[in-house]
Amino acid sequence: MKIKWMPIIFILICTLFNSAAQVFYKIGAKHLAFDFFKLITNYWLILGLVIYGISFIFFVLGLKHGELTILYPILATGYIWVSLASVYFFGETMNIWKWSGIGLIMIGIIVLSSQNKHEALDFTEAI
Repeated sequence: MKIKWMPIIFILICTLFNSAAQVFYKIGAKHLAFDFFKLITNYWLILGLVIYGISFIFFVLGLKHGELTILYPILATGYIWVSLASVYFFGETMNIWKWSGIGLIMIGIIVLSSQNKHEALDFTEAI
């Protein structure tokens, strides 16, 4: 089976936008107040919601043109992007456990997204 690259690119763009939205949510949370006027003028949260909406569009486009079993594991790259963005924007630190987790995520994505060249086993034939 030939790999369709455009849906994968759409999902990667989705994860980048989704991760950016998380950063804006974090910034907006610093200014969060449960006052209606302050809530609707919290531009960081609003920007996060808009970017999250854009992420959703890329997600749907990816799903429209690709296989869910291939694309969904790629969403886990969001953990990687958010970790790296947290270091850059918030000065958070990465330790060996966080790097190990990112490595495991990458291995998991590769394993789950790899194409099997053999036909899937059909267990209904044995019944």
